[in-house]
Amino acid sequence: MYCQWLPYYVLANDDVTMMIKTFATAFKHVMLWKVPESLDLIMLGRNIPFERGEGDIRERVHRMAGEDLDFVLSRTPEQVAELVKNGRIPINTDDRPILEFLLARNFLMGDIARIEKDENP
Repeated sequence: MYCQWLPYYVLANDDVTMMIKTFATAFKHVMLWKVPESLDLIMLGRNIPFERGEGDIRERVHRMAGEDLDFVLSRTPEQVAELVKNGRIPINTDDRPILEFLLARNFLMGDIARIEKDENP
């Protein structure tokens, strides 16, 4: 299993989709979690199906942290699989690092204010 943090507050929805789609090229099963207070996203990836459901994961995190952490399941592996089928959004690669230029453009063009208003990745 691999875990990757995404700073949603500096990303447009298409940027998030690109990151998820790129991540999904390495992992067959991907879950996306959202931290509502900070607008952070957390991707979990595995090459075998997830054995635990949302409730079990939340309970285990609570036991490890010793407190309730505010995070919600944003996309199930099935929903992520549908999302990555979007042919309009490319993947980010070493030889075509599209995302690093989009993030700079978003910042310079002031798109971050628009991003904060987006409902859901």
